[in-house]
Amino acid sequence: MHTVTIGKAARPSASLRRRLGFIAGGFTLVELLVVVGIMAILISILLPMLSQAQRISRRIKCASNLHAVGISLTMYETEYSDWSIPVGDWIPNGPSAPPDQGHWDTLGTEMPADPTQPWGARIVRPLELRWPHVVFGTNYPEVLHCPEDPQGGPLPAPYYSWHSYLLNKHLAVSNNYLVKFNQPSKLRSPGETIVMGEKIASSHDYYMEGTIDKTKPNNEYQTTVELARHGPTFGSNYLFLDKHVDHLLPSAVQGIEDPWDLFATNPTTAPTTGP
Repeated sequence: MHTVTIGKAARPSASLRRRLGFIAGGFTLVELLVVVGIMAILISILLPMLSQAQRISRRIKCASNLHAVGISLTMYETEYSDWSIPVGDWIPNGPSAPPDQGHWDTLGTEMPADPTQPWGARIVRPLELRWPHVVFGTNYPEVLHCPEDPQGGPLPAPYYSWHSYLLNKHLAVSNNYLVKFNQPSKLRSPGETIVMGEKIASSHDYYMEGTIDKTKPNNEYQTTVELARHGPTFGSNYLFLDKHVDHLLPSAVQGIEDPWDLFATNPTTAPTTGP
């Protein structure tokens, strides 16, 4: 007889358990260490792969955002008399300047304090008057935030900006010339002309404007444009005038002082992209 019943369901006796291979003491210390070691090896292999997959996912989401912005800007262009990017009023260089000497105002963080003297002092522009609200109807549209951007929320007052991308102000060339989607810019092909790119997280700018004097070290291209948001081997994502989205490696723009500038030295071929 190999079972003993005491008010409970029958269970194998000690002798039967020994014959069937039961080990009363469970796992030994050596066996536990082996299991733990195998788990540690598997984790060390899988975690980098998971991290890489997450980064690729964020990179794809960023590109998808730029595609969505391109569609919205196309709709804006149709509604607002072929303006490819949102800009404000034409501002002369001064009260006595010729009408064709000036620049287009931006719908960014600042605006003229006195509309009758737009070349004068500037004040902070309300959120509802900035270009994201004009195009998307909201202050912080989700498509303007790259998931790889470390800026997790609006910057401190008075700017309160929360966006990961910059519009290329160079597209508004003069008071009678504006670059449009899918049309040659006369200076660069649509596939080479940048409409929007990624900005440095600490910058509150909405536009990449450049400077009149390109010899100055504080050119906005140097202080606002993020060249490697997704790592040095991938670079950053860009929306181009022919509406395609691609990434450029930092090395692709070496030797060009401001690749966003339509008048800058043009590469002999299209900018080199990564794999």
